[in-house]
Amino acid sequence: MVHREIESLAQKLVLEGLSAQEIRGIALEHLTEEELNEIWSIPRRNIYRFVTNWFDNFDCKPPFLDLGCGRRSYKPEVKERFGAHTLFIALDYYLPDDKAIPERLPNLLADACRLPLPSSSINTVICTELLEHIEDDNLAVAEISRVTKKGGLLILTLPGKHIPKHEKPPYQIDYRRYSKEGINRLLAEHGFNILHFESKSLFDLEINLFAVAQKRK
Repeated sequence: MVHREIESLAQKLVLEGLSAQEIRGIALEHLTEEELNEIWSIPRRNIYRFVTNWFDNFDCKPPFLDLGCGRRSYKPEVKERFGAHTLFIALDYYLPDDKAIPERLPNLLADACRLPLPSSSINTVICTELLEHIEDDNLAVAEISRVTKKGGLLILTLPGKHIPKHEKPPYQIDYRRYSKEGINRLLAEHGFNILHFESKSLFDLEINLFAVAQKRK
């Protein structure tokens, strides 16, 4: 398919409110699996570039907490930049059962709303594509704030408003999407100031929201 046809198809399917699984099934009637996988991976590639770029552009310091890391923790990238002995906690609610790369898997299992960590113990929190899957995101951000040191950083990524619903019950339920104003309000309520914010779009559809925030108190 030509670019304009792909763009029209993407807009049509997303704006119909279909789930990611439904969209993928219909799209495969028009695109090859290779073509679809290339498009499907763009939001994830955007996330990876954003997070790793800000390791270098902001004064990130250990200890690191990768909250809701799933099977894609940033431990290898952090260890490469900050040293093999850097304290890095990869945390998730459950341990993935697929054949993920071992060093990217969680090394601590816990609820993001009840973190088993001391207050003011973390300098850099990485939180990618998590808050939309937590029923009480206010409580989760309160816990992030509690464990983050004054002056510490939160590297946050969220799906844009046009990313379709994607769930893997019972561990991953999709509760919401965010706006810039909503993110700013949520973080400000728990002592964070946004230092940097950006969004990414594809085919005129918002697919990524990114923020770096600093704990002010």
